[in-house]
Amino acid sequence: MPDRLLSLANQYRELMQRVGPAELAIEEAFYGKSVQAALRIGEARGVVLAESARAGLSVFQFAPARVKRCVTGNGAAAKEVVAAMMLRLLQAAPGWLAMEPADATDALAVAWTRLEQRRSPLLNVADDGGK
Repeated sequence: MPDRLLSLANQYRELMQRVGPAELAIEEAFYGKSVQAALRIGEARGVVLAESARAGLSVFQFAPARVKRCVTGNGAAAKEVVAAMMLRLLQAAPGWLAMEPADATDALAVAWTRLEQRRSPLLNVADDGGK
């Protein structure tokens, strides 16, 4: 596991250098059905958060229900509903959605939530970059 986390850190650092983001939007950790899966996800999130901090990125974390509510208006929306709404919001071709894995549309939904937060004059008052 340590080698896999090191590989993740190196790949993420290279991606950040190539893309040059100013901030990171990420879904908050949540406990699902498997404690072991939650622990593994937590370890990977820790790597991403640490590398983001090393790079000086502002980090914005959103609860899954907040992301669903922002994208669909319903904090309990199913993955398929979130994916379909992202298709509409991004005005993507219908065939595009069928080719993308659910995790990709989930990531787009998190990014959309951050975009909406940036657009809101009320939310920007308390926007401290998650620090």
